[in-house]
Amino acid sequence: MRTIAVEQLRPVAEQAWEGQVPSGARVLRSSREVHHVDHLQIGTRTRSRTVNERVQTGTHRVKTGTRNLGNGYFEDVYEDRPVYENRSHEETYQEPVYRDQPVYRQRVRYEIEKWMPDRKARAEGQDHNAVWPDPRLGAKEREGKRAETYEVLFQTAKGKPTTWKAPNEQAWRGFEEGRAYKGKVYGDGRVAEVVGGNG
Repeated sequence: MRTIAVEQLRPVAEQAWEGQVPSGARVLRSSREVHHVDHLQIGTRTRSRTVNERVQTGTHRVKTGTRNLGNGYFEDVYEDRPVYENRSHEETYQEPVYRDQPVYRQRVRYEIEKWMPDRKARAEGQDHNAVWPDPRLGAKEREGKRAETYEVLFQTAKGKPTTWKAPNEQAWRGFEEGRAYKGKVYGDGRVAEVVGGNG
């Protein structure tokens, strides 16, 4: 199956901000609209918050082991470890105050001719005579994207029909009707790959 997309040049209604209207457009109307909003700082206000902090309030003597003095006596080993306390206090700070300021611009509605998808011309068959369709272009029409699909209909060793999509026309043309081919088939019957002919 081969298809050719057909595009038609026709008027399309669009809109844009003033200064961004494409050339060749026919202005229909314009209106003053919000283009964006500026976030403006207009001052500050005093706020307070609680601040928590860990403060060292002293030390604590802790036995960490013993030391052999080598004369039959042992000596305890100590170290001073810091002691902390959680404290909180209030502090003030300045918080910015904002105001939203809308910024207006002209929004333009216009009409302009554009190439738009219109239809598809299609040609398909069940032989090796693949042809492109005649799109029969009319006034203000042109060819768009072309697409092609090539499939080979197989019958599995168990007699079930299945279809394999060839990657391109050349691969598709390499198959002959009535000939047996080796390949792999998924459990659901889809052809995974075709290796080649065996007769």
